[in-house]
Amino acid sequence: MKAFLILKKGEKIIQDFNNKTLLLASIISWNKSFGDYDPMRIIMALDGNGQIIFSS
Repeated sequence: MKAFLILKKGEKIIQDFNNKTLLLASIISWNKSFGDYDPMRIIMALDGNGQIIFSS
């Protein structure tokens, strides 16, 4: 499953994940390693169809 991750600093990253649960766990883990206002924090994730999977 392709996901488009949008970082707080505006950068977009495309990643492949096995499923939505793994994607959400990865985002939570990633965001915990950065502070609330860190530009590397993931603020949104979209699936291949453009539907929002995660939004902070």
